[in-house]
Amino acid sequence: MYIWNTKKLATDIKNNNLTEHDKMKYYLVYSVIVTIFLTISSRPFTLPLLVEQILSVGIIIFGISITFKTNKGNKGSDYIARVTCLSLPIFIKIVLLCFGGGIIIGVLVVLMGGNSPAMFTEWATTAIATFAGIATFWRINTHLRFVNA
Repeated sequence: MYIWNTKKLATDIKNNNLTEHDKMKYYLVYSVIVTIFLTISSRPFTLPLLVEQILSVGIIIFGISITFKTNKGNKGSDYIARVTCLSLPIFIKIVLLCFGGGIIIGVLVVLMGGNSPAMFTEWATTAIATFAGIATFWRINTHLRFVNA
């Protein structure tokens, strides 16, 4: 796995020297790094954010590992392409579902007289983000089972 030498990586890609497992490792590491940096930069650091980061990294590692196995591992084909294609419509559906969850949280805040503690909103956001990650990989895995049947 090349972390810095993109020329060597590009050569290996051009010569078709990467296995499906190699591609999955790049996808896994990239996903974990992006998730950590996006959650760090999105909100002030709190305990719920730390819990969300830990859960998100765990969900990504577990989700990618499971979906890779469902895609028949190195004997499967086009893992990254399949996951990428399936992710778009699944992501759109889950975002809409999470938007609904956000509306419910907003209604609860109003019902509490607008004086809800900030921690309630933080923990609710963590719960929704965790649900979104689990639901995304669950749906991808379901569809990969169908594709590989």
